Amino acid sequence: MEKWKKNVIVLWIGTFLAGVGFSEIMPFLTIYVKSMNDMSEKKALFLSGIVYSASYVVVILVSPFWGKIADRYGRRAMLLRCSLGMTITITLMGFATNVWQLILLRCLQGLSDGYTPNAQALIILQAPKKKLGKIMNLLTTGYVSGSLIGPIVGGVFADFFSIRSTFFITGFLLFVVFLLSLFLVTENNEEMQKKDKENTASFWKYVPDIKYLLIMLLLTTVIQAGNASIVPILTLFIRQILGSASHLLILSGLAAALPGVSNILFAVSIGRAADKWGVRRILFIGIFLTIAVNLLQSITASLIFLFLLRFMLGIADASTLPEIQLSITQNIERRFIGRGLSYNQSANALGSMLGTLIGTSVSAVCGIKSVFLLNALLIALSVMLLIMQIIQKSRKTFS
Repeated sequence: MEKWKKNVIVLWIGTFLAGVGFSEIMPFLTIYVKSMNDMSEKKALFLSGIVYSASYVVVILVSPFWGKIADRYGRRAMLLRCSLGMTITITLMGFATNVWQLILLRCLQGLSDGYTPNAQALIILQAPKKKLGKIMNLLTTGYVSGSLIGPIVGGVFADFFSIRSTFFITGFLLFVVFLLSLFLVTENNEEMQKKDKENTASFWKYVPDIKYLLIMLLLTTVIQAGNASIVPILTLFIRQILGSASHLLILSGLAAALPGVSNILFAVSIGRAADKWGVRRILFIGIFLTIAVNLLQSITASLIFLFLLRFMLGIADASTLPEIQLSITQNIERRFIGRGLSYNQSANALGSMLGTLIGTSVSAVCGIKSVFLLNALLIALSVMLLIMQIIQKSRKTFS
């Protein structure tokens, strides 16, 4: 078996286990925080928001630094850093006795983030270019499918044992990811840029089209913010549609999972289409589909129609987020791929953090449906900037 094919298999398993590990503790975070101290539910929700956001703030700040280190010393070293760091920090969360310890550990977890982007960067440098669309989307299905299964696994262990046990199980899974990365992932010496002395400023100096890269990062932020903004208000939106609370939690869980299900089903086919028809073409289709889905969600009054739109959203995500990453790597030098994807990781974390704030605050002031309209507007404005930049670049080429 070719080396890159073996790496794809191992890294798919690694991203899957990482997805399971990260997602299985999130549904119980508020309950875990509340169990540490005698506090009101309102205060527990507030502190849970800080705990949840802490790692994203750190990721936004440190990802470019880790990208620089990855370009210099290799992506395999970063895979080991991420998996072992996550193993330690998440295991320690199971021993936390107060919320401030938990916030500190979440910050340390942010320092260890980045397994999936580094896995993608390693494969981009090894796999044939004509298959990158398919492979990138395939790796995405690993993390997404793990994220879908994670809450179920966490729920079972939390119910039969305790919430703390889920942190220890997560730590064990991430240690397995560390062992897989240590013993089975390979990277050639020539792929590691140990002699590269360029600093972060030089990265921007060597970017052929800085405006294009910034617009790609903006797209990642607004699309991820749109996805994250719906999560905290989805249950309320379904209750608004139904007019009752019958089976509300089950229906909300199903609605939350549908984008992941469709992403898994269609990601590889969409990746093949990107390889055949071009990344940018598939990206534009995905962006316009995302806008359409958000606009339709703002007017839906049917639960079945909402489920259909949530399913379509997963297809849109599979047509946008991996393609943005590929588009970034196609527009920078190979030696800077780690830094390019690390900036995209920062943009993704920023979107996740802002999205939660947008979803809760905008829905409280203007109503739930206004969140969908705002998402569509922000994405539309971003794609207009992209189109203008492409047109401007084309004019320069022909002039």
